[in-house]
Amino acid sequence: MIINNRSINASIAALLTATILAHSFSFLCLKYATLQSGLLAWGLIGCALCFMAARAIIWQRLLGLGDLSYLYPFTALVQLIILFYAIALFGESVTLGNLLGLGFMLAGAFFMTDE
Repeated sequence: MIINNRSINASIAALLTATILAHSFSFLCLKYATLQSGLLAWGLIGCALCFMAARAIIWQRLLGLGDLSYLYPFTALVQLIILFYAIALFGESVTLGNLLGLGFMLAGAFFMTDE
């Protein structure tokens, strides 16, 4: 079977998106679990573990399609999503230092993946 570069790139993009979202959803579940008690908290922890397991499985598939040195910098996008969650869902404040740090991380990811 011949696979062209475009289909590989589309697969990598889709899997990267899935792993980034699964990773961020796991953190979201854990944050909500800290605000709950009893069975709901444990259910959210279980949900977070499921997202972590899904991320690990997807990540293994990704590593079979591309180089770690190219793929790993994209995980910095998780920090951007987490910052969005912190502001939009939990009303947390964001400092200039937070934004600068995120900017440096994203700039580093851009330069590391620029071919």
